Amino acid sequence: MSSRASSEVASAPGAPDVSGMLIEGDDETVGVGGTPPASHDADGPSSPGSSSAFGADGRQTKEAKAKGRFTCDACKLRKVRCIQEGQSCVQCSRHGIPCTFTPHVRKKMEPRAGKRIVLAKTGGTLVDSTAAREHGAASLNTSASSTVVTLSQLGKDGQPLSLVARRLQNAVAARVATSMSKDTGISGENEEVPYRQPAALPFPSVVAAQRAEAIAREAAREAREAAREAREAIRLYNESPLVRYSGNTLADQQLSIALITHLIELFKATPQYWLGLFSLPVLSNQVQAVNGRLYDLPAPTQVLARSVIALTACISSHPLLFPTTESTAYYYAHSSRVPSFDNINCNVPRLFGGSDLREFGKRRAHACDKLREQAIELAWEYGALVYGGRENVASCHLLAGLVGVNSPMAGKPYSVAHVTHLRELCVEGVPDPEMEWTFLILLEALNSLASSTISTFEETDELLLAGAALEPLQSSALAAAPLEPAEVFDRCLQPFLYHATHLARRCVRQISGTFARSHWLDEAAVASYLSDLELLGALRSKLDATAASLLGDKPSMPAHEGDSQVDVLAAIRFMVTVAWSSLVLPLLLNLQARIDSFESSKNDDGKRATSDTAKRRVVVENLLADAYRRVGIRAGALLAERVRNVPSLAWLTPGLMPLRLAEWTKLLIRLPAAPGEALEGALAGQSLSVGEKAEKLEWLLNSMRLAGWATVSFDIDEVVTEVENFLIGTPGDELEEVFDIRAGSSNGGEAIDAIYEGEVSNGQGGTRAVVSDYESYRDPGVIDDDERMLESEGMQHQS
Repeated sequence: MSSRASSEVASAPGAPDVSGMLIEGDDETVGVGGTPPASHDADGPSSPGSSSAFGADGRQTKEAKAKGRFTCDACKLRKVRCIQEGQSCVQCSRHGIPCTFTPHVRKKMEPRAGKRIVLAKTGGTLVDSTAAREHGAASLNTSASSTVVTLSQLGKDGQPLSLVARRLQNAVAARVATSMSKDTGISGENEEVPYRQPAALPFPSVVAAQRAEAIAREAAREAREAAREAREAIRLYNESPLVRYSGNTLADQQLSIALITHLIELFKATPQYWLGLFSLPVLSNQVQAVNGRLYDLPAPTQVLARSVIALTACISSHPLLFPTTESTAYYYAHSSRVPSFDNINCNVPRLFGGSDLREFGKRRAHACDKLREQAIELAWEYGALVYGGRENVASCHLLAGLVGVNSPMAGKPYSVAHVTHLRELCVEGVPDPEMEWTFLILLEALNSLASSTISTFEETDELLLAGAALEPLQSSALAAAPLEPAEVFDRCLQPFLYHATHLARRCVRQISGTFARSHWLDEAAVASYLSDLELLGALRSKLDATAASLLGDKPSMPAHEGDSQVDVLAAIRFMVTVAWSSLVLPLLLNLQARIDSFESSKNDDGKRATSDTAKRRVVVENLLADAYRRVGIRAGALLAERVRNVPSLAWLTPGLMPLRLAEWTKLLIRLPAAPGEALEGALAGQSLSVGEKAEKLEWLLNSMRLAGWATVSFDIDEVVTEVENFLIGTPGDELEEVFDIRAGSSNGGEAIDAIYEGEVSNGQGGTRAVVSDYESYRDPGVIDDDERMLESEGMQHQS
């Protein structure tokens, strides 16, 4: 040990002196807070080894300065001399940095047996332990300067119990040496304690009692902690949404197993089931093999099961997810009973237009939130975002949809992990590229487009997962025109998914992304994007028309228990329609936001700036009018029609792809009253009429009411109120009469025949349109505008 270290140890409070006694001092922290440690008072007792540190005038001597000079952190790092001048040293003052001091952390002292102290007192002779105990007990009991020490006094004044024990041990050893010197004639150094007669208190008894009391305290603390954890576990068990506590543990266990099995089997009704993320029968068999005890499953399987349960709980009607307590008995007594999910799926067309299921979603929200939190915590605990595997791929995809329901950015980490795991699977050797990889890439691109963020998948990922790049969009659209119905899905579906993914990425980069929104609008990029949307819409029309001819009179979406090829075609029909509408919506929203920014901005740069702003506004208004005329109105009408025909509530949840019903509803509400004369003139004769607009808004309103069965969103509640007020304020002359709308849209030859009856509700002050009959059909005599466009382009191409 160096001289400086020895001086620091010698001067520290509580350090042993030469005689073996501990020096009593304060417990002030040395050098804390960035200031150098203060020296001891010159008038107070000094520790051995530091008595000559100060001269007669109270100043520190040269020798003490050499040994105990303190160096600041900066000088210590640079290895230069630290010269203190006031609050800061010379080097720190010169460079303008704060002068800080890091305290020296001493190593914890090891417990001592006291042999060295006895050897020092006895002149190098080791004393017998029996004699030491007898004489030490006598000195402790009868010494004038000593006091009786009890176990109740140990650890007082905030001192640790081990420190008190060491002080007691050192004091006993010192007094034993003193008493021994009285008998042997060997005088100790600085001896002041007289010899006393031995007493009957042995030294090992004190140590044994001290250890016994410490062990008892530790055992009592552990018992209290265990009791607290047990009470917390019982409380969580009673409040768990999976178990309704009734005092019968066996019955509760059976109910929870039944609920888990029900929720896993209900996954077949979700749209994620059609992606083939994992084998549902295998997962069900694994859960049944452990009798519903999910904690007995392997870590990846357990995370996947928890994710599936959290997803399907949002659409389940199981009574355990709607708990009833005494505090809420009045509420549930005056609320409607929970309908069966199977009955709702069978009667969605009847419920559409007169039912509001948002109440049940709010009553189930607490249980769904708890299940989702458990799945997320388990995923982070077991490293589902870090370790690859097919099960973790499915878990990350499901969690990304669950977390990103209300906030798309919140689900981004799970989406990134999902993409990373897919890349690892491809490197390890995945079988031949399947259609499911293309669907997954498209879904990730659409979710990134909804949050205006760059897609995690890249073109190299498509080459690895989905195969080689396809031909350009224009060539694919021209090749799809003369195809027979049996060839459409084989030759049109893959190009549609591929090009829709690329359009979603391009929209973020050039139109709706953060960088694009912070710069002037790229007119050429918007015009090119509109042309590609029309070509992609032609592919969608070909797929939709073929699926409609194959489905016939069947519903346009798969039923709850359906698992046939026809149902798969219906699912594809819904997904391609929603995907195309999702590509159109960001363009309309961005153009509308730019027009609104022109209205709210104030120009203070003179007439020239005002003229330039007016010109840019006219350009944006023309582009918006062109976008509405070419793709906007058709996309909104198609989406409203698809959600009108959906028989399963699971497909209205935003967990698979962003439907964005609230944004479409707001756009349709303000469409006839869009700002600017140029916009109104361009849309004259091609916009929606009052009756058609009320029809589409009524469909979107009812779909949001039904979607409340699974999703609780305050934004949707506000839009529902806005639409209801708008429909009430619609002129009654347009809705009071019975009218027949045959909307021959340019979306693929589809025409709808909807008869609406005006219904005046007395006392409400408004009218409401109710569907009395609905029948979809395809008129073979009507030629699709998109097909006509493709035929004309094909003739030009051939010529």
